[in-house]
Amino acid sequence: PRRPLCGRGAMMASFSSSSAGAVAEQGLGLSWQDVSWHARVGPAERQVLHSLSGHSHPGQVTALMGPSGSGKTTLLDMLADKKTSPYKGTIHLNGRPRDRLFSRISSYVPQDDIMPAHMTVYEVVRFYMACKMEKPSGLSWASVRVYIEERLKLMGLYEVRDTKIGNETVRGISGGQRRRVSLACGLSSSAQLFFADEPTSGLSATDAESCIRYMRLLAKKFGLTFVVSIHQPRPEVAKLFDHLLLLTSNPGRVVYNGPMRDAAGACASVGYAVPDFVNPTDYMLDLVTPGMKTGHPEDFVKYYEEHSQAQVEALVASELENERQSALELVSEQLRHVSEDWGTLPPVRNSVYGVRFRRQLALVFQRQLLLSLRDPLGIGMEIGVALGQSIVIGVAYIDVSSKANFSQALFFFMMVMTVALVGMKVMPKLIDERLVVKKETSEALYSDWAYILSFSIINTIISLIGNGIFVVLVFWMSNAGWELLPEMMFWLTMLCLVMDSVYTLVAAIAKNSESAMMLALPFLTLFLLYNGFTLREDQLPHFMTWLMW
Repeated sequence: PRRPLCGRGAMMASFSSSSAGAVAEQGLGLSWQDVSWHARVGPAERQVLHSLSGHSHPGQVTALMGPSGSGKTTLLDMLADKKTSPYKGTIHLNGRPRDRLFSRISSYVPQDDIMPAHMTVYEVVRFYMACKMEKPSGLSWASVRVYIEERLKLMGLYEVRDTKIGNETVRGISGGQRRRVSLACGLSSSAQLFFADEPTSGLSATDAESCIRYMRLLAKKFGLTFVVSIHQPRPEVAKLFDHLLLLTSNPGRVVYNGPMRDAAGACASVGYAVPDFVNPTDYMLDLVTPGMKTGHPEDFVKYYEEHSQAQVEALVASELENERQSALELVSEQLRHVSEDWGTLPPVRNSVYGVRFRRQLALVFQRQLLLSLRDPLGIGMEIGVALGQSIVIGVAYIDVSSKANFSQALFFFMMVMTVALVGMKVMPKLIDERLVVKKETSEALYSDWAYILSFSIINTIISLIGNGIFVVLVFWMSNAGWELLPEMMFWLTMLCLVMDSVYTLVAAIAKNSESAMMLALPFLTLFLLYNGFTLREDQLPHFMTWLMW
């Protein structure tokens, strides 16, 4: 039976305990054994990360620290299942090999907070939650909003819930708040394992401390597991970490793997006590950085191998023997608790995605439509450009039907060229969105096809609206003859669709907007030459006539 709806606060507290508490009772342990990675440089290979093992306990925040080139980000990507190149070693969750449902119970916070600039804080978190979890039949959207707002209060974001995310050109929230939005997204979807790459990078000292302090709060309150790569934290930030994995570089090797509170003592045991009034993390990093005058990394590596490595490997071995729930079992139990309290849910599928494809498509389509309406470069820009172009060309060719045939031919040529070129404006927008899509699909929020279909449908409709306005207004201003309008509208619409497809292809393979413009030039040259007007088929060599088609 469902729980009585005795008040929004109690209701959302029980929903929170249903979705998170089922897993938080035991927590998720992450273990890695003998992981290493080699980078290929030309024909040779260079070892970036030496074989290492470790374990991250639930309810703790683990810091991966080390100088540049130590492989801490590489290790984080391997643990988070974001490393696409092959590596050695095994990574286990709850004593079981990590499986394809790992993304259903984990969340990754990248160094750059990549989110749609025109979405509000609340909308971003709600979208993330909707993509990760089906809504129970007995839970209204009003109740879901209360649940999300409770999470935003916990992260100190309630006051900015209706503020846009923003970017360089759109006024929005601060950098520290954006980092906390990323954490709120994972929290709202009941993720139990968090990975954060340099979460304090680019933040002020106050925002950096606040960000890590919120991580610690979530770890202790909900029994979550955090693994964080960080370069050189201030003392107040370093004290917030429970566990430290310290690496040296060339190649990346472990020099310390234990509680953060014992790091200074371990440093003294090696023979390099931390002086008074000195930042311990700065001092330790100087000692383990190769090439520094004060660096003694080999002493620390030797001490770790002789005094700590065996204990770490024994802990990892015992964790691997202690098999607990798999990712599928964790998700099933989590949803079972939710459905018992708040109504029916679709059966749990052994899929990397939390919701079905048609639900993914609906969510992504709704968001794309909303962004098109809010973005100044969306529907408004398309209509504005169409009006401007139609006025310029229409005025230039007023009453063209009464002029010479050559002028009429130029009129039609200008219309064709305008339609062919106007689609280039889609490339910068698509390239900007590509970063967001890459991040969200890597988190298994939705499949690539959900975005491809949504973008294609909305972009096609917007393009056709602009194209229709342009053609009709030009014909009206130029008095070209309404009897020609249906045929011209058909061919110009076909050209609009073809060129949009070409520009979309170019934007998909280009690294940035500048390279996209360069890649588009050969395609434009082909259309300029082989269009039946600049060159006719009988003027071409026999082996080149196929280009006319």
